[in-house]
Amino acid sequence: MNTQANAPDDVYYESHLARLRKSYVSGTPAQRAGIARQRMDNPGVTANMLITCVSAVEGLSRSLVIEGLVLDGMEHRDAYDTTWRMSPPDMVSAIARSRGQNPETLVDADVCRLFVWGVKYRHLLIHEATFLNENDGSWLIDATRRLFNAIDPS
Repeated sequence: MNTQANAPDDVYYESHLARLRKSYVSGTPAQRAGIARQRMDNPGVTANMLITCVSAVEGLSRSLVIEGLVLDGMEHRDAYDTTWRMSPPDMVSAIARSRGQNPETLVDADVCRLFVWGVKYRHLLIHEATFLNENDGSWLIDATRRLFNAIDPS
């Protein structure tokens, strides 16, 4: 398991995301199709795992925030509508506040930082059908799994 202290810094992730976007913009449709085909044929690749892990945190977070709003008297549909445009990090912050904490007391600050990057990578990976190698994605996946475990009520 990765230790978050050894994870790349924000400058690295910003630069890496920019390189991936540049690669996508300059790639041909045939190249994009090839990467998309590889991802469909290999559901366990790093890109797909990161998408799944971030989406799992987002889905569980939304459910927990909705539950709190309903307990406070809001109708389910209104509670859902309230959370629909919240970012995953904002929902995690709402969960932490509902527990009398801040996100960094649920998990350490590096996990929170890496989760924010995981969300940014997920957006790129979903919309641009691009690739993420295991070395770059492993930190983000590990942090996201740690965060999921921290908010998991079961």
